[in-house]
Amino acid sequence: VLTNYYKFYTLQFLISQIWGIAALMIIIIIQPELRQALAQIGFWRLFRSTKVTEVLMVDEICKAVSVMAASRTGALIAIERTIGLRTYAEKGVEIDASVKSELIRNIFYTGAPLHDGGVIINNGKITAAACLFPLTMRPVEDQSLGTRHRAAIGLSEETDAVVLVVSEETGQASIAMEGRLLKHLPIPIIRSFMVNALRYRDNREFLDLEFSKIETERMQSEILVKKSSHDIADKDVPQEEKGHPYV
Repeated sequence: VLTNYYKFYTLQFLISQIWGIAALMIIIIIQPELRQALAQIGFWRLFRSTKVTEVLMVDEICKAVSVMAASRTGALIAIERTIGLRTYAEKGVEIDASVKSELIRNIFYTGAPLHDGGVIINNGKITAAACLFPLTMRPVEDQSLGTRHRAAIGLSEETDAVVLVVSEETGQASIAMEGRLLKHLPIPIIRSFMVNALRYRDNREFLDLEFSKIETERMQSEILVKKSSHDIADKDVPQEEKGHPYV
C-alpha cells in the first residue's frame, strides 16, 4: 500500500516478485511431505486415468496368472483398493516396478529368491514381494486348501484387497475378497471381477452382488459338469446291466 501511495513502482514490482518466488520455494521445500500427504488421502486418484490404467494392469496380471496356472506355479497377489497395505509391504522386499506379466512370473518362478510370500500391487505398481500375509483363523471347510489360500482369505478379512491365488497342486486360480473365496475360476471371470472390484471399489452392494453372481454361476457350472459326466458314464453301461424294462 505504501509503495503504491508514494509511487515506488519499482519497489512494488520487486516485492510482488519476491512473494511469488517465496511461495515457489516453499512448495519445492515441502514437496516430498506434500506428495506423501496427498497420496495418503487419495488425492492423486482424481488425476489419473483410472479406467484405462487399471484395465491394462489387470490384463498384465491375468496374463501372468494364465501362464502360472498352466505350469502349476504357485502365486499369491494382493491388489490394494481403499485400505492401505503398507504394513504388509514393509515386511517384504521393496520393488516399485510397473506391473508386467513377465516380472510377476519371474517373481514366483520356483526357486527364485522372492517366490515365497505374496506380491502387493498398488496404483499400477508392484510395490513389494515376499510379503507375509496373516492366515485366516476361521475353520476352512475345504481341507485341501494350502497356506497360500489361507493367507489370501486372512488378508481379505483384514483389508478390502482383492487377493489372487494360484495353486501349485492343481493349477487352479482363485480370488479372495472380504473373507470369501471363489475357487477354480477361469481367466475371463477373474478379469471381469477384478476390473469391477477396482472400478466400483466404494460400491460394496454392487460388489456383493457380483461376488454372489459368480459364485452361483460357478456352482451351476459344476452341477452341469457332474451331470454331463454321469450321463456319459450311464451311456457306457450295457442295457442288460441297467435293467432296461424293454429287454
